[in-house]
Amino acid sequence: MEPFAVPGTSQSDPVTTDDPAEALRRAAELSARARRSSHWYVTYLLAFAGGSFAISVLTGTFPSPAGVAVTAGLWVVFLAVTTGWISRKQTSIRGMTRLHLTVMGGWTVAWLATVLLGTAHFRGDLWWWVLGGAVVAACPGTGALVAHRRSR
Repeated sequence: MEPFAVPGTSQSDPVTTDDPAEALRRAAELSARARRSSHWYVTYLLAFAGGSFAISVLTGTFPSPAGVAVTAGLWVVFLAVTTGWISRKQTSIRGMTRLHLTVMGGWTVAWLATVLLGTAHFRGDLWWWVLGGAVVAACPGTGALVAHRRSR
């Protein structure tokens, strides 16, 4: 059978189906490489957790309209940078769509609860915003743990 090239390999390292043992070894090697290259998602989720914590604390620390505008601007820049970075990634972990939707759904609920309760009942109470930031950051932090297990 005619060998074919695998993306990321050279023509001198073709995959053939003539030797089943070699094909299985190569498939396992490619699978491991794909899992390692999808570890970027763990980094993204950890960065998102840190950014989420920071944005929560900043929102509570600077509740004036100008403070909220600056904080929102920083969040938009953070999102633009991280989105630009992840848009260049070509691999993903098994079940990434479901994991991402779950993480972002939990994050949205936690963020809304933090902001709505914080602005209504805890304006100026830094402890609330730190606690809310920790809860908001826990969603992507937990997602990073799951992604780490899947990308090993």
